[in-house]
Amino acid sequence: MAPWEQFAGHKLAIGGGPNNPEFYQASSDTELLETTRYTLLKAAYSKLLNIYSSFGDNQSYNGCYVELKNLETRRLRLILASDPDFTVLFRYLLNVFLKFFSNYGTSPALALVFSLKVILAFAVVYVLVPNAWPTSSRDRLLSRLRQILMLFRRREGLSVSFKSNTSTVDHLQDYQAFLADLNAAPNQIPTIFRAVAPRIYSLALAGERARKWVDGFLNVLQSPWSSMPRSKQAMVSLLTTLYVICYLLWHLLLRILDAFMVSLNAFSTLGFGGIPFQGVARYLVVCEGLVGWLMLTIFSVSLIGQLLR
Repeated sequence: MAPWEQFAGHKLAIGGGPNNPEFYQASSDTELLETTRYTLLKAAYSKLLNIYSSFGDNQSYNGCYVELKNLETRRLRLILASDPDFTVLFRYLLNVFLKFFSNYGTSPALALVFSLKVILAFAVVYVLVPNAWPTSSRDRLLSRLRQILMLFRRREGLSVSFKSNTSTVDHLQDYQAFLADLNAAPNQIPTIFRAVAPRIYSLALAGERARKWVDGFLNVLQSPWSSMPRSKQAMVSLLTTLYVICYLLWHLLLRILDAFMVSLNAFSTLGFGGIPFQGVARYLVVCEGLVGWLMLTIFSVSLIGQLLR
């Protein structure tokens, strides 16, 4: 059997016999509206589909099926223009969507790429709207800016930002207490636990240790900024600017990751607790869930169809 590439481009036609010498390819709008000959042409496409399916030629099957659905979509558009009907409109819009989303169910990869674009599009919206995320909320950013402002008027230096974080200090103090308890009665504790537990504890506090080291290294504000020499003011201004820029970039990165995770969660309809938005954005999350449910369903059907064919 010849591959579909030899017939592609609306080369398939019916007719040419003694009773019907003209070939019919449904190439014009007038021909598309001829119900009888259009039905016969569809039957010819269907026979080709059955042949390609029996030969296991999936690529030719997909090409033939897409061209048949393109003809059907064109015909539905013409019928809708001459005789508006909700059923026809629904079928036409469904065909248009399937063509755009997965090439009529023949391309699961296209459906996957389109789904990713939808997730990213909603994520961009979520980045721009107010939220209640603890890692990247507006209040967290403003609090850090106020904290930096206070540093210019205090003598303790940047280490005050570490000392004010009582949870960090408590964790490090708890670690020292843990080591003291561990060494207080070594004969009562298994050797393997005494060897492994401190390393696990220390690894869990690695981020807090690094932050303490950075705060100590940047401890340059030993006096109010206004009383510093100009050279030191310039250095402090540069360090503060770099710190603010890095923090803003970090804050933006966390916000983007939070938005992407919320969008992915909503699209895949996994569900979560409270929606971290107010106003219109809450309804966008619900809409994304419905869109994701529809697209994932079509993707699943498309993928299974390609695997079983």
